[in-house]
Amino acid sequence: MSGNNIAIIGGTGFESLPPEIYADEIVVETRFGNVTVLSVSYNYVEPYKLYFLPRHGSDHSLAPHQINYRGNIAALQQLEVDSIFASNAVGSLRTDLLPGQFALLTDFIDYTRARPLSFFGEGEVWKHTDFSIPYSDELRKAIMQAAENSGISLLQQATYLCCDGPRFESPAEVRLFGSWGADVVGMTGLPEAIFAREAGIQYAALAIVTNLGAGLTSEPVDHNEVSRLMREKLPEVRELLLAAAAQLVESRVIKRDSTSPLSPSPILLDSSQGRGDDTVDNLSPCRETKRPKMGFANPARGFRGRESNANIVQNSQLHLTPTPLPSVRSSLGEEQMQDTVTPSPLRAIEQPGRGGRGVRCNCFTFTVPLTPASNWH
Repeated sequence: MSGNNIAIIGGTGFESLPPEIYADEIVVETRFGNVTVLSVSYNYVEPYKLYFLPRHGSDHSLAPHQINYRGNIAALQQLEVDSIFASNAVGSLRTDLLPGQFALLTDFIDYTRARPLSFFGEGEVWKHTDFSIPYSDELRKAIMQAAENSGISLLQQATYLCCDGPRFESPAEVRLFGSWGADVVGMTGLPEAIFAREAGIQYAALAIVTNLGAGLTSEPVDHNEVSRLMREKLPEVRELLLAAAAQLVESRVIKRDSTSPLSPSPILLDSSQGRGDDTVDNLSPCRETKRPKMGFANPARGFRGRESNANIVQNSQLHLTPTPLPSVRSSLGEEQMQDTVTPSPLRAIEQPGRGGRGVRCNCFTFTVPLTPASNWH
C-alpha cells in the first residue's frame, strides 16, 4: 500500500504533542498487534496527512527492547505513509560532538542481537533490500533546508550504532564503536530504519546528543540528565521535524506542478492592496513564475508564515473577495478561457480543539483567530 502521507516518530523526550495541536487518537490493527497513532491531519495540507507516533508510548513506558518495531512500521504502512521523520536521543562517541548538538544520520551499524531481523513475517514473501544509501536523501534534504531556514545548527553527516539497551555502554564498548567509525550510539534507531526500508517507506532520523559516552568523561551516564536535556531541546526538535515535513510537502508540490503546465496555482492570502492595515483585501492566484514558499503552523513558536509573495496575516476581521483567474496559455500557444483552470474551492472550516478557523484550498490550511460567522463575507 502506497501513499503520500507523512509520519513523525518521536523518541525519548518527544512522547506527546503540545496542546495547541489538535490530534485524533486512532488504533491501527496490524498483523503484529495493535498500534496507537495520533492523526494531526487538521494541521496539514490536503491531500497529505500527518501522523505522530511516540516510539516509547505516550508515557514512555516501553524500554528500547520492548518496542513493537514491526507493528509501528506496519501501522504507518496501513495509513499510507510514505515518509517518516524520526528523532533519536543518542550518546556521543566523539569528544567534539557535545550534548545538545543535532546530527543528521547518514549511515548505521546494527549491533542489536535480540530483535526481529526483518519486517517480513513468517511465510510472507521476502526480498533482499539495498542499503547503499541507508537514509532517504529526499528527507535528509528537507531536514537540512528546514534547519537552515530556522537557524538551527546541524551536523549533516553521522554514523549511528544501535545497541539493544536498556543499559548504557561500557567504556570499552565506546572505544570499540568509535574505532568502527560510529559517531553516535543509541538503542532505538534500528531495526526501525531497516523495517521502514523493507516496507517501502522513506526514512530519515535526527539524532540529539544527550551525553558523552562512558569513558569520554569522568561523569557517569545518568538517564535523568538525558531526559532533562531532551526536555530542554524539545521545542527545537519539534520545530525542526514539523518544518522538515512542511519542506517536504512544498518540494513535492513544486515538483508535481512543474510537470503539469495547466495545473492551477494555489489560492494564497494576498495583501498587496491595502498594506496599511491587517485585513486581506484580495484573493488571487500566485502570479510569479517561481512558486512561493508555503506557510506552516509552528506549534513551538506559534503560527508562522514562510516568506513569499503573499503576506500571511492573522486578523479577526477578514474580507474575502476572490478575483477572477487570468486566462492561461496552453503548451500549443493557444489562449484558453478562465474556466479551463479551476482552483480548489475556498471555504471556511471549523478546526476542532484549535480555537481557530481555517481557510482551506489546494495549499496549506492557514489558521486565524475564530470570529462569528456573521463577520465572514
